[in-house]
Amino acid sequence: MLGKGVFKTVYKAFDNVDALEVAWNKLPIDRFSQADIEKTQQVLEVLKNLYLKNIINSFASWLNDRAEPKEINFITELMVFGTLKEFINSSKASKGITLKVIRKWC
Repeated sequence: MLGKGVFKTVYKAFDNVDALEVAWNKLPIDRFSQADIEKTQQVLEVLKNLYLKNIINSFASWLNDRAEPKEINFITELMVFGTLKEFINSSKASKGITLKVIRKWC
């Protein structure tokens, strides 16, 4: 487990097909309406086909209705430095990073 928040839990995983370390995200949907579930799946489908340098890559997603609670799983690029805040606080190179640069990253 890499982290757990209010909305999802993220695990480090390995993609045996493409030989990549990835992030496996599990999003419980027990509190979601059917409309919210469908919208979330639509957004994940769009993200899967979107390749921009400043947006995390998304590789796959699926609904696991056998889990308890039901969940949406999605696989994304693994961000090895963690969150932007963790990267800024830990990187030696970041000592001189300005607020303007951080805003651009965001």
